[in-house]
Amino acid sequence: CPTCASLTLISYRHTWDSTDMEWPGPADWPVVFYMDPHQKRPTACWWVKIDPDDQAWGISAQRIPGDALVVKRVCEEFEGRYGLTPLYRIGDPKITAQGNQFAKTHEGQDFNIRTAFEEVGFNFVDANTNFTVARNRALRAFEPDPGTKAPLIRVHGEHCRDMVYELQRFTWDEGARRENQNVKEQPA
Repeated sequence: CPTCASLTLISYRHTWDSTDMEWPGPADWPVVFYMDPHQKRPTACWWVKIDPDDQAWGISAQRIPGDALVVKRVCEEFEGRYGLTPLYRIGDPKITAQGNQFAKTHEGQDFNIRTAFEEVGFNFVDANTNFTVARNRALRAFEPDPGTKAPLIRVHGEHCRDMVYELQRFTWDEGARRENQNVKEQPA
C-alpha cells in the first residue's frame, strides 16, 4: 500500500454481477429503498438488498422523471416485476421538506414534496441528515471488511450504471484532506 506500506493488500470490487450471484439476488434478503426527490430533476431511486452479513447489494439505481404519482407507479411496477417488497422507504428530508415548484400551498395547507408523496400513498421515513455521521459510515462501508474481505456496499454493474459512474468520479473536496480545515460537505 502506498499510504501505509502494508504488504497485506486485499483484492475486492465495489461492483457485482452474475459471477457473484444471479440478479436481483436471493428473494429472502430484505430490501431497502432510498430516494432523493427533487423539484426540477428526476427522482433518484436505489433498491438495496441486505445479506445475512449486513452487506448491502445495490440491485438497481434509477432516475425517474415525473411527479409523485409517476414515481410511485414506476417504483411499484419495478418492485412487482422482480418480487421486491421494501421493508423501509427512506427519503432525503432536506429536499422533501421543500415546497413544490408549482404550488406553495394546497387547500390552505403548506405544500411540500413530502406531502405530494404522502397524498399518493408513497410514504417514507427520513434519512439521517448528520453529514459527518453519513460521510464516515459511507467511507467505512466502502472499505473491505477484514473478515469477509469485501466492502459492505456493492452495486450491480449493469443495473446501477449511473451510480458506478459517480462512484468512479466524485470525491470529497480536497479541503477535507488538508490539515486544519473543516471537512467540506460538497463532493469535488
